[in-house]
Amino acid sequence: MTFHGPHLRGLGSSPESFRWFWEMVSGEKTAGSALPLGMAEVIRPGSVQGRLFGGNLETLAHMAGTRWFPDLKGAILLLEDVDEPLYAIDRAFSQLAHMGVFSAIAGLILGPFSGRSPREDDPANNVVELLETHCPRDIPILSSSLPGHDLPMATWPMNVDVRMIASASREASLVLAESPFQET
Repeated sequence: MTFHGPHLRGLGSSPESFRWFWEMVSGEKTAGSALPLGMAEVIRPGSVQGRLFGGNLETLAHMAGTRWFPDLKGAILLLEDVDEPLYAIDRAFSQLAHMGVFSAIAGLILGPFSGRSPREDDPANNVVELLETHCPRDIPILSSSLPGHDLPMATWPMNVDVRMIASASREASLVLAESPFQET
C-alpha cells in the first residue's frame, strides 16, 4: 500500500491538501470512509468494487513490460497527468489498450489532465473523447478534480479495496472498503 498525494511543498501551501493528507496518514480514514472527490463528474454510470491502482498516466505507461507494472485485473484505475499534450495522452492510452488494461479493469477514475495547451493537431477535443476510442467497454468512469498535480490535492491510498459509485443520477462517491492500515 502506498499513497498518491501532494509533495511536501504542496502540503505547506494548501490547508485543504494538508487536512486530507493528515486524515489519511493518521488513520482517521478507515473502512467505510469516503475519499474526497472535489468536483466529480459521472462519465459512465455504474458501481464496482476493486483495488485502487494508478496515478500518473505517463509513469504507468512507462512501466509497461517491466516487473513493476501492476496486475490490474478487476482494479479501479486512477489516471491523471500534467503538462502532456493530447497526442502523448493518446499514445499512453493506446499502449494501455493494446496491453489489455481497459478490458481487465472494473472501473476508471480520471483525475485532472492539467497544464496542457490545445494544439491544431490534437487527435481529439479532450481527454474523455480520446478515452472513448480506447475504452469502448461499458465500465463505470468518473472524473475527479482532486487526485492530480494541482492544489488542492487529496491523498488517496493505492492498492486498497474501494467501492466506486457513479450513479445514473450523476452522483459519485469513492469509499474505502478496507482500512489503509492494519487495524489491531
